[in-house]
Amino acid sequence: MKKPYRQAIMGILLKSDGSFLIGSSPRDGGYKFPQGGLELYEKPEDGLIREVLEELAIEIARDKIFFRMEKTVKYPYPNLEKYASEFIGQEMFVFGVRLEDDALPVAQDDEFDQFHWIQFHEMTNYDFQHRTNAYNTAIQELLKFLA
Repeated sequence: MKKPYRQAIMGILLKSDGSFLIGSSPRDGGYKFPQGGLELYEKPEDGLIREVLEELAIEIARDKIFFRMEKTVKYPYPNLEKYASEFIGQEMFVFGVRLEDDALPVAQDDEFDQFHWIQFHEMTNYDFQHRTNAYNTAIQELLKFLA
């Protein structure tokens, strides 16, 4: 029997022009935000800092985290063999992070192979697959906060 949703983080990494980072994932398919599971007893903010460093080789200073969504967002894993997991999906703490304009993500493993800095209105041009609803909810909450 599968466990409930895996506790995870999602980072919306913004530059000063309002663009944010997404990446193409050869491992998971489609596009996604930097995200990842929390380790046992890890605080969500610590998980965000660790995941962004592990996946993108970008160091985040705590004072650059400007937004934390009150509620989590979640999505179920699709019923595909590549998602053979002990969990039924991911439940994510969502953060907004301001990056320097010269921040350059570097793929560290098969999590990402291409990166794109996009504007909010461009999200519909990318296939986020089974993560789409969770991502849309997170972006809408961030936009409300920024308004």
